[in-house]
Amino acid sequence: MRKLLYVIGLLVVAAGSFAFLPKAENEKEMMMIFTVSGLTAKTTTISPDGATDFKAIELDKKFQPFPWAQAHQAELTKLNVLRKQGWHVARHYTNAFTYNLSGATTIEVVYALEKK
Repeated sequence: MRKLLYVIGLLVVAAGSFAFLPKAENEKEMMMIFTVSGLTAKTTTISPDGATDFKAIELDKKFQPFPWAQAHQAELTKLNVLRKQGWHVARHYTNAFTYNLSGATTIEVVYALEKK
């Protein structure tokens, strides 16, 4: 009889401990913005539903020494529009690399946005 009460008591304690486990967070929507700029530039937006939006950035001659400035301007404009819709930047990544043959430097910028 004592063993049965002991087992029942353990089962009640084990079942009650599940009430204190952390609850799963609400699902967050994620969106990505990729900007690749070099001799040409383009911005790619991947929406939460998987739709992609490609936008070529027309580089102006006055930005010729630094075409990344114009590409950065375009991505900040896109980020400001998305911030007004409730998105915020969760992660940001920048990568620069140079092609050996052409000597052209390419900068890739990735923004991971989330909406709670």
